[in-house]
Amino acid sequence: MTTSRRVILSNWMKWNCLPLLFLFAIPVLLHAQASAPLKLIQSIPLPGLKEGDFDHFAVDLDGHRLFLTAEANGLVEVFDTQTNKLIYTIRGLEAPHSMVYRADLNRLFVVDGDASEIKVYDTNSYALVGHVAVVHRCRLSSL
Repeated sequence: MTTSRRVILSNWMKWNCLPLLFLFAIPVLLHAQASAPLKLIQSIPLPGLKEGDFDHFAVDLDGHRLFLTAEANGLVEVFDTQTNKLIYTIRGLEAPHSMVYRADLNRLFVVDGDASEIKVYDTNSYALVGHVAVVHRCRLSSL
């Protein structure tokens, strides 16, 4: 096949196949946009908490727990993900930020920004079992 025929065939495919592709893709795209990606199934009240940031979470999948920092309140709230109930409140933090849950260690590591330290909690008893000082000018939210 000569080069000019290849160009003609290529142009023909562009002008005829692309519209067909779009014609078949439009119903799929419209259907995908019709359903919402998330559906609210329940709201859990948090009485007694001040306004503030509630945007740092850690999850314990096997233990069915969700850890939530209440930064302006100096708390970590622990929820049961099966009952959607508050089951424990960890107190004694100044401004909790990021958290990491380690199931293999049964430990929750919480960055306490105003205290410039990482606090370590036993996740069976929720007791403070240690802390690590952090350099004062370190950006704690990036840890």
